[in-house]
Amino acid sequence: MTATRTARPTATPHAHGVEQLAVCCLGPMVCFADGTEVPLRPGRARSLLQFLVVHRAARVPRETVMEAFWPGADPARARNSLNVAACELRRALRGVLADEVPLIERSGDGCRLNPALPWWVDAEELARCVAAGDAAARAGDRDEAARRYEEAADLYRGDLFSDDPYSDWIAPHRWTLQDAALRALDWLGSAHLAAGNTPAASEAARRVLQIDPENEEAHRTLMLCHARLDRRSLALRQYRALADRLARLRVAPSPRSADLYERICRGEAV
Repeated sequence: MTATRTARPTATPHAHGVEQLAVCCLGPMVCFADGTEVPLRPGRARSLLQFLVVHRAARVPRETVMEAFWPGADPARARNSLNVAACELRRALRGVLADEVPLIERSGDGCRLNPALPWWVDAEELARCVAAGDAAARAGDRDEAARRYEEAADLYRGDLFSDDPYSDWIAPHRWTLQDAALRALDWLGSAHLAAGNTPAASEAARRVLQIDPENEEAHRTLMLCHARLDRRSLALRQYRALADRLARLRVAPSPRSADLYERICRGEAV
């Protein structure tokens, strides 16, 4: 599974001056206009785009935006700061959009990114792929589930806006996407292990541990993979890595993991 930073091509031309506006949110944020990166310096404009991309499904009250970035500030000053950020964002996209096309749609006291623009957002694609994989798995279509979950795993370059780790408003959205990626990878790891595809199961488990280093199921999958590939020392080392991780949380490996460790120590088939 190889993650990609390249947005999917859009075949239908638009009258906005651009055929596709892609925002890659998983990992460091990167924006593309028709495949060409749009440089966005850290600052208010970039932060505003992050917020509006995550809340793209509906209009967001301006007070909600202002409270996210300027909590407790005088409303007039916060509103001015929001307007400045919106202007800076528009300037950053100068040359990308036609002059008469608004980037931000304002209505009443709410605003959102112009839904008529040809957006492509990797986080949205990941959510769609996982939902489709879940539906296929429930229907018993394992091939379709695997295909959809693989697509989701490939989209997950890293945590949502990993270059902005301290903004409180991002955290719940980051956890939601982590959970979706983990669900896809967990399913893939179990499916590959059951099918005897040990290298693929091992890769899926490693991807899980990149997101959730204390995930005991993934550590156990790696132990099984190493043991089945006759790499007993690596399997035992994986258990010790698990034990060390969990010790920091003041917990011990589960009896299931400890039993697997003992069986590998005795040289039993697992």
